[in-house]
Amino acid sequence: MTQRRRFRLSLWLELFLDASLLLLFMAQAFVGSCLWIYGFLPLPTEWGNRWIAEKLPPGILLEVDEFRLRPGGSIDLVGIGLKVEGIQQTLLEAEAAAIELHWKPSLELPKLESVVLSGGTLFFPSVYSPDGFHRPLLKRIAFRLVPSASSWEVDRFAALHDDIRLRGSIQLPARRAPSEAVDFNQGLHTFYTHAAKLSRQTERIRFFKTPTVAFRMAVVDEATRWIELRISSLAMEHPEASAEFVQLRGTAHLKALELIPLAPPRFSASQLEVPRYQLLAKDISASITPDQVNGLLTGHWPQIKLAASHITLQDYHLDAPILEVDPGAFPSIDFLGATRSLNGAIQLDGQINADLWNGSIRARGSVDLASLMPDALLDQVPRMEFASPPYYDLSLQFDAGLSLQRAELKAQVDDLRTEGLRFDHINTRASYQNGLYAIEDLYLRRQDQWLDLTFSLNANN
Repeated sequence: MTQRRRFRLSLWLELFLDASLLLLFMAQAFVGSCLWIYGFLPLPTEWGNRWIAEKLPPGILLEVDEFRLRPGGSIDLVGIGLKVEGIQQTLLEAEAAAIELHWKPSLELPKLESVVLSGGTLFFPSVYSPDGFHRPLLKRIAFRLVPSASSWEVDRFAALHDDIRLRGSIQLPARRAPSEAVDFNQGLHTFYTHAAKLSRQTERIRFFKTPTVAFRMAVVDEATRWIELRISSLAMEHPEASAEFVQLRGTAHLKALELIPLAPPRFSASQLEVPRYQLLAKDISASITPDQVNGLLTGHWPQIKLAASHITLQDYHLDAPILEVDPGAFPSIDFLGATRSLNGAIQLDGQINADLWNGSIRARGSVDLASLMPDALLDQVPRMEFASPPYYDLSLQFDAGLSLQRAELKAQVDDLRTEGLRFDHINTRASYQNGLYAIEDLYLRRQDQWLDLTFSLNANN
């Protein structure tokens, strides 16, 4: 009898072990089949959502359609939706997020290495939306989130706002203690309030064709962030101007939601054309001082420093000009600078009215002014050859349409040759008005000989 009981016990024990091994084999076969066929092992959705809900701050509702465990230990979340209490509409949707984990040999919990999100859409809830409708704020969101001891790095960020492409990286401070817990509702309100303001500001760059906004943001201290911004576009089409290969760059501190520029914002373009003013500039670069940025945003003209490889204004050509332009009293524009022109280099200053195209210009330097003379006058005067360009101090007065009204000239010439004669030195003071050319004082020296005279010529007759 005792032997029968032992036999039955050993039989039940054998059946139990066989069943356990069979179940274990079936589980291994299921896991192996899933990994072989699908490349992942599905995890219980209800369990995953419940586990996430326990980790999130109160008021945040995250729903995931699928949880997938990868062979390397990473977890994929598929079909993500984010809501908050008090707002019924979805704030964020994403196709997937990959959570990379570092598993330790011990029984410790794995360490989070990164989170990669793709196919995301961030929505404007109707309560914050500028037009009162629930609509996308950012589309095609993708980024990688990498945690560290002192900060969270968001790199490889990419998104689309209307036709504006966003690219960049963001450094976020890490919470160090429970006392530093963030008021999520307040943060959400602040974010969407300023997002609505920025959304309205995009009207300022609507003339750029499919622009790209590249940015970097880093932590300076508890209250300050450093931001570098670059806006680029293949073309700009404005009712008053057009440009090619346009770029706008700047750096600033963000403190208490206020932008404080750190360096002169700089605009550049391979070509800029303003048909109204018959202006064409090649390889132009312009900048303003940081303290003028806020005034520019409110409609005040700033002082501009600009340089270009070539500028054509009406019938005037400037090579490699470097100018400081002050349109503060627009349409009256003051300017100061230097340029290569007329086979030499000159310093420029003056004032031009951009509506009437009248004003005054003073130019000083060593140039060839013969190219400015009318052909009728050049035919009537002897041919002159200079060993080096003469030095001129030229003042010009223009009537409407940049027609020359009056010109005054002081000149100094060394080593002039004309009609077989050679002059060692010449000083002159001349003027032009209404077709009358006058040399009011002319001093010529040739070896030991000298001549002092005046001269006038009416080009009309």
